[in-house]
Amino acid sequence: MLDKLPRDPVLITAYLASDPASLLTRLKSSTKDIERGRAIGAGRDKYPDPKHLPAVRRWLAETGEHADDLLALLAAGTAPRSPLPKVVAAIRAAKDPLKVRDLAVDGNDLIAAGVRPGPEVGETLERLLADVLDDPSRNTRAQLLARV
Repeated sequence: MLDKLPRDPVLITAYLASDPASLLTRLKSSTKDIERGRAIGAGRDKYPDPKHLPAVRRWLAETGEHADDLLALLAAGTAPRSPLPKVVAAIRAAKDPLKVRDLAVDGNDLIAAGVRPGPEVGETLERLLADVLDDPSRNTRAQLLARV
């Protein structure tokens, strides 16, 4: 199974070690590699059901840049025939919004709509993103502002 992984020391360490971040720290890896190992270690047992698209979108939003590493581990590990990589590719191809910056509105729009500046703006954007992760068709300026 190890031969199915790319020649990537962090990915191989994450595959083999129960605590990749700890091992990478002892090996004096870079902070970036240690954080990558920590993210992979935290997410490697938390794959979504590929049949439930909102769950896959939420998983992509949570794992961010580490989703590809986790998919590589999945393909090399216990579920080499999982449909998850194809589902992820379809979501990415559709350009479904996965981050706050992908929303059709921003903080300035919310302030103009009456949301008080400060933490409330960020909380509102996160709430709107959660709605859009469930149904990307909601990502229109009109619908999002109506929800505010």
